[in-house]
Amino acid sequence: TAATRPIVDESRIVAFDDPFKLVAQAKSPGNTKITFAVGELTRHIEIHVEPPTNPQELILEPEKLDVSVDAQVAWKLKGRFADDRVVDLTSVAECTPRVDDPFFVDRGLVRGLEAGEGKLLVQYRATPDSEYMSAEIPVVVTQVPFRSLELSVSPADLHVGQLGEVAVTAIADDGSR
Repeated sequence: TAATRPIVDESRIVAFDDPFKLVAQAKSPGNTKITFAVGELTRHIEIHVEPPTNPQELILEPEKLDVSVDAQVAWKLKGRFADDRVVDLTSVAECTPRVDDPFFVDRGLVRGLEAGEGKLLVQYRATPDSEYMSAEIPVVVTQVPFRSLELSVSPADLHVGQLGEVAVTAIADDGSR
C-alpha cells in the first residue's frame, strides 16, 4: 500500500531508491532487517544478500539492433544464473566503443551516428576479481527520413517526486517505427 514506508536497519546492504515503489535493491553482502508499518500495524522481514557472482550465461537483447541515424534504440544485458534466475545487468554492463562503429553506446542505448554496420560488444564481471564475460550483437544503422513523432508518458498523471516513463517513437515515411 502507498502508506507503507520501509525502514531498513542497514541501508548499505539493501536500499529503496524510489520512494513510490517498494522495490529493494541489494547493495552489498550481509544481513539486515526491514520494517514495514501502516498505522499501528508493524511487520519485519529479514533479508540476506549474497556476494555477487558471474552468471552462467549472458543474454544480450535483442539479437540484432536496427537503428536510424539520429535515433536511438534500447538494448538489455541479462544474466542467467545456475538456479535459473534471470537478472537485468544492463546498468552494470561495460561497453568498449570502437572508433569505426557508426553508432554511439551509452548504458542500455545505441544511437545511430551514420549509416553503416558494426557490432555491439558488452562485457560484465561481478567483481573486480571476476573473469570478464562478453556478448555481442550486430548493429545496422540506416538513414531513414522521419515524418512524425509519437509521444507517451506512463503513468499519464504524476505526483511530485514520482518517476514517469517517457517514450518517443519516430515514424518513417514507410510507416516503420
